[in-house]
Amino acid sequence: MFLFQAWTLATGVLFLFLAWRTRRFTRNLLTLENLPTKFRLTLGQSQKQNATTWPKVSLVIPACNEGETISAAMESLLKIDYPNLEIILVNDRSTDATGQIIDQLSLIDRRIKAVHVNYLPPGWLGKVNALERGLSFTNSDWILLSDADVHFAPDALKNAVVYCLKDNIDFLTAIPDVITSSALLQVVIAQLFHQASLFFKPHKINDPKHRACYGQGAFMLMRRSTYLRSERMEWLKMEVVDDTGLALMMRRAGARMAAVAGLNQVEIEWYPSLGAFLRGIEKNAFAFSQYSLSLLVGWTALIVGIFAGFTVAPILGHSLAAASFTMASLVVYLFAIRAQLVRIMRVRPWTAFVFPLSFVVLPLLFLRAALVTLGRGGVNWRGTFYGLRELKANQRMKLANLVFSKQPEVLEASTAEDSAVELDAEGY
Repeated sequence: MFLFQAWTLATGVLFLFLAWRTRRFTRNLLTLENLPTKFRLTLGQSQKQNATTWPKVSLVIPACNEGETISAAMESLLKIDYPNLEIILVNDRSTDATGQIIDQLSLIDRRIKAVHVNYLPPGWLGKVNALERGLSFTNSDWILLSDADVHFAPDALKNAVVYCLKDNIDFLTAIPDVITSSALLQVVIAQLFHQASLFFKPHKINDPKHRACYGQGAFMLMRRSTYLRSERMEWLKMEVVDDTGLALMMRRAGARMAAVAGLNQVEIEWYPSLGAFLRGIEKNAFAFSQYSLSLLVGWTALIVGIFAGFTVAPILGHSLAAASFTMASLVVYLFAIRAQLVRIMRVRPWTAFVFPLSFVVLPLLFLRAALVTLGRGGVNWRGTFYGLRELKANQRMKLANLVFSKQPEVLEASTAEDSAVELDAEGY
């Protein structure tokens, strides 16, 4: 009985600790839409909005069989209010109408350049190769990498560029607002974002001495000069978790980094249904656990233990005081989660409060994806099969890079160089 009481109390203490970490994350996470005043861009002054004032940005977007989503996303791209922008759309071996749509868009808007990839070199992942091809067509001060189903607010890029220039940021990533019509899927995605948030500190990301690095594929803005000092895309050619891998690569090149929330600025419908989500994470769920089944089983066991700590243990412990403490701690934690989710994405009001029921679902879904990957001997991604042995041998992104590692080895000291970009006293 004492063991179960201790288990219950330990779970309550853990909830309070997690609530504190969640609140700290929320407090320190800036939003791209509402950056502090000194970073804000004042719009509406036409004499300031010209291509000679603003640094050139190349937006590179790979697309593979995105015929059903790319047209809607491109509508938002064409409305981006940035005067010195080029858009590189890379058709990655699509078998649907994606290539034709990209060609049509290039005729409609002179900023768009269509690039077609018809061949995948051995030893490369399709998306990483498409990014490499797209990057080879750029000649700009800054490069923004995104996906073909991402929607941008008109002022999102201006806000991001001004923030980077004012605070000397070399790599900026924005956490996208993930929308879905499935209430169940929203809970799962919210769990994924929340559990990931427990492992890094937004206010420390731009500290060169800090260990962690973080990247979100929907929005990764990087200074070209820093990228050219890095190992470049070839270093990531077999990295399934390519966005965080890119962040690690930029960190190794000495980049100053930042992560912000993209609510109302960067939006994506990640997966249309829970079934699509399950198929999608078969690509990278096992990679997040270093292709280690024992590590994934250990994480699942830990989560199950915590779940039992506020469900089964209070009943077996027969202690009303211990149970009351843990339930109160859980409520505090849930309200902290609610505040965090509202900062990151548009969620249904009750989403955070069903977390106690869905808490254990996410690791089980990851475990299922790992077993599928092991059964297949690899992953199917963008119509190509990649063997597990080759993926493991070439993995760059490690959990240690996110949380536990020593400071990543820096290839070259970071500099504040930029390509002849002049800012006036007001910063735009």
